[in-house]
Amino acid sequence: MGKTNYVISQTPQVWLDHIVSEMGGVLNLRWNYVADLFPSGMIESMFSAYTNLLHKLANEDDIWLNNSWELIQKIQPSISSVLLKEPENDHPQTLLQELFEQQVALNPQNIAIVNSYKTFTYQQLSQRVNKVAHRLRQEEVQPNQIVAVVMEKGWEQIIAVLGILAAGGAYLPIESQIATERREYILNEAEVEIILSQSAVNLENQNNRQVFNIDEIDSWDSPITSLTSVQKPSDLAYIIYTSGSTGQPKGVMIDHQGAVNTILDINDRFKISSSDKIFALSSLSFDLSVYDIFGTLAAGATIVIPEANKIKDPSSWVSLINQEKVTVWNSVPILMKLLTEYVAPNPILKLESLRLALLSGDWIPLNLPTEIKQIAPSAEVIGLGGATEASIWSILYPIEQVNPDWKTIPYGKAMKNQQVYVLNEDLIPCPPWVSGSIYIGGIGLSLGYWKQEQKTANSFITHPITKQRLYRTGDRGRYLPDGNIEFLGREDFQVKIQGNRIELAEIELNLKAYDLVKLAVVNAIGEKDAEKQLVAYVSLDESFELPSSTKLKAELINHLKQKLPAYMIPHHVIILKEFPLNANGKIDRKALPQPEEEQSSRLPSLSTSDSQNTVAEKISEIVAQIFKLEKIELDMDWLSMGATSVDMIRIANALDQEFDYRPDFDQLYGQPYAIAIADIIIQELGLNKPVEIIASQTAKQYQIIKDPQKRNEFKGAQRGIRQDLSSTVNLNKVDAQKLISQYQQRNSIREFSNKIISEREFSQFISCLSQIELDNQPRYLYASAGGLYPVQIYIHIKPQRIEGIEGGIYYYHPQKHHLAKVSDVGELDETIHERLINRPIYKSSAFSIFLIAQMRAIEPMYGELARDFCLLEAGYMAQLMMSKSKEYQLGLCPIGTLKFAQIKDLFQLDEGHLLLHSLQGGKLKDHSDDNMIINEVYDFDSVNEPDMSLPIPISSGDNREEIEI
Repeated sequence: MGKTNYVISQTPQVWLDHIVSEMGGVLNLRWNYVADLFPSGMIESMFSAYTNLLHKLANEDDIWLNNSWELIQKIQPSISSVLLKEPENDHPQTLLQELFEQQVALNPQNIAIVNSYKTFTYQQLSQRVNKVAHRLRQEEVQPNQIVAVVMEKGWEQIIAVLGILAAGGAYLPIESQIATERREYILNEAEVEIILSQSAVNLENQNNRQVFNIDEIDSWDSPITSLTSVQKPSDLAYIIYTSGSTGQPKGVMIDHQGAVNTILDINDRFKISSSDKIFALSSLSFDLSVYDIFGTLAAGATIVIPEANKIKDPSSWVSLINQEKVTVWNSVPILMKLLTEYVAPNPILKLESLRLALLSGDWIPLNLPTEIKQIAPSAEVIGLGGATEASIWSILYPIEQVNPDWKTIPYGKAMKNQQVYVLNEDLIPCPPWVSGSIYIGGIGLSLGYWKQEQKTANSFITHPITKQRLYRTGDRGRYLPDGNIEFLGREDFQVKIQGNRIELAEIELNLKAYDLVKLAVVNAIGEKDAEKQLVAYVSLDESFELPSSTKLKAELINHLKQKLPAYMIPHHVIILKEFPLNANGKIDRKALPQPEEEQSSRLPSLSTSDSQNTVAEKISEIVAQIFKLEKIELDMDWLSMGATSVDMIRIANALDQEFDYRPDFDQLYGQPYAIAIADIIIQELGLNKPVEIIASQTAKQYQIIKDPQKRNEFKGAQRGIRQDLSSTVNLNKVDAQKLISQYQQRNSIREFSNKIISEREFSQFISCLSQIELDNQPRYLYASAGGLYPVQIYIHIKPQRIEGIEGGIYYYHPQKHHLAKVSDVGELDETIHERLINRPIYKSSAFSIFLIAQMRAIEPMYGELARDFCLLEAGYMAQLMMSKSKEYQLGLCPIGTLKFAQIKDLFQLDEGHLLLHSLQGGKLKDHSDDNMIINEVYDFDSVNEPDMSLPIPISSGDNREEIEI
């Protein structure tokens, strides 16, 4: 026979054709395959392993008696070595709270926590933590005893968890808004006797449990000295309850050494240090918060906490990130996606300080890393994964370039002292490209599930060969040739929504507990890298008298709200006569119907104006784009259409862009209709006018240059300087350095320190506006028309920002040099300030100054010129204050536009008053590398809005609280 030169097969619909023939006593094997369908190198690796096995079967008799594990060791020893690799042994032998205590000793004056209302140094935080620890020790809290933390997000949570650990106990986080029935189940199962909370949560009837409110800690009569630790690294640190397939949540128990190992690995890999600031966005009951708190404090870094009521507001996130120069972001991918969507259209908001973005808990969209780089050019993007049962994270992948051929971003490789395996049914490592079950091993493994021994035994196994303890995650994956693991999805009906792990069976069992429900199935619909929605399908027991479909759906949702957290409540309920079945007689989940638009409810018919309809139509267009629908009626209920919390954030973002007004979430959830939100916007923006006026106002608004580059070009042209005059006289040479020095004494400051201003500093600064007597006449350090001095000074002081002065609005009395309290308001409504520039300045400031003219004190002498003279006087006053402020380590920033009408009632003004100008002030930062000089972008011609003429009698008889300064 001749030599074979070429062979081809063309079997239709076949990816891989295996051709076997015998020629001359030799077995010939050929694989013909469609090259484009397989990753590069995969077929070659498979063919090599296959032929290697055949050679050994032909030449080694004993190999026929080998089991699968022995075959793998002989044929592909590199695969078996994955499982046989010796684990690392440099396990940390410390406790979570001890990582914090080490930093207290090293950096007591570093800032540990920052939020809108409070700032704590490490020393101040330690003192409060120790108070809690002493109180709990008095209550005889022991190692492995669980103390619950039931709070809204805030600084109190951090003090609580640290105090519990310092006392020797373990903490259990529970959301303050969780359904009462679910909270009671968790508290009872965890045998909780003590709860740490906040007075605003108002826990009552706690079945003899003790409740301590952390926000009242400053009044506690407890020692502030540190206590000696009583736990071991193997003792319980915290329990987090996750969704359970039995219909009840299950508590995952994590010890100190596992959590400490993960934290130290992350801090070491990414060089987290005392100069970093971490944005703590995650809920305390979500284990990303463990790193937010303990990872930050282990490095001597700063935890930056958003306000509880702004936790879903990207505009607030951006302001806080830029204000505090946050360096590390840690969240589920969908929250980062919302951040990029908000910042991308506004280049001025670019997050220059962000250097590290940690993303975990769900699929990472392939385009997200690129979007992150666009808004945060310096950010390194890291994908992480794992399970709550394995101490936050077990695997990571630095995302540098996204390969266009990828279908998903790789899961990565195991972290220090942890192992992540892809094993087949025999618990043998799978070759590259072969899918299997993902298992986790190593120091991070949970102690198991609280009081659920059988569940623990089912999920935590001992490997029969290595004797290593492993956790079966229920995830599918495969090895890639470079050793990274690719995540392929779930084996069961568990899903992730916004990073929250949900067992669909738990929702189904709770639905079946409702009397009218005969059968229930819950699906999560949506692409793997998009926001999913939960859909509940129910069939009814017709032996009962059934209510209307709409009423029944509402009853079912209310029933679930009493038992489940908000993220587990279905977005849709669909009632079926019967369920579709597959060939095996089981429910065919893929054949279940999709939710339809007509199922949504509508607002009762209302009479509307032309302007309201115009705005509503624009809102409806925006929402339709977000929902990916052609059209949404003006009165359609977005929630009944399945709007998620993420959808609501996107709606708020889009309305902010379109109308420069951002509805709060109470408004969006309370009235989720285009026509209702249109009415709110019209009322807030004063657009209740004919349609053509609204259109002209909008057109005028967009004539203003908003693009940052074009604004800089316009400013650089310096159109205010005349260039058309040729006859000139040269003057003496300018001393440029002297002018720069003078400018630096007056320049605007847009970012302030969180340090408290001393009463002496503030008193000396404001004294530049006080009255002096000269030649028996009242005089001031600034000029005034006719010596009338009609411009009055009002100061809003934030709580705990100026030593010895309570928060509130004050009138400054220039004769007596004291402050007279006008109002007790703590924080002003931040929406009075322009969103992109002035609002962040307000957030970091300690006080606001308002220069308000009393027109009755000048109009009788100057008539129509009175307003102009008052504006000049306000300018002199502002210049004087800005020139003097640096002497007292204070800074000021003039504010050009202000919605004063929203707060005017707080000032007790009369119709003779007119707001002229305002400034924000605070303590100067002492960072030498900070650029404190800014461009003054406000417009004086936009200061005076038509509705700013408002009321205030000043008389020695005013009954006001006075503060001598």
